[in-house]
Amino acid sequence: MSENYKDAVDTLKYCREHLGNITLEHKETYDLAIKALEKQILKKPIRNKRIKEIGKCPICKTELYIYDEDLHYCPTCGQALTLDSGGDGE
Repeated sequence: MSENYKDAVDTLKYCREHLGNITLEHKETYDLAIKALEKQILKKPIRNKRIKEIGKCPICKTELYIYDEDLHYCPTCGQALTLDSGGDGE
């Protein structure tokens, strides 16, 4: 599913840059859509090297208990999170 979001983000970025006569309002709309879609692309929390149960959101750096089974999104910024190897995080 993350690949679909990445493709959509790439398409929106391309359209934003290559459409002629686009207004500032339309550019802001593209930016808002891109930002919303990017939050749906799974990212791994940044692991704490000393305390393995604690991590940080890769976007807003909020501390997270990464072994929480209900942790699918950052509670502060809404970034989609994963502990699997398929995410983009570290």
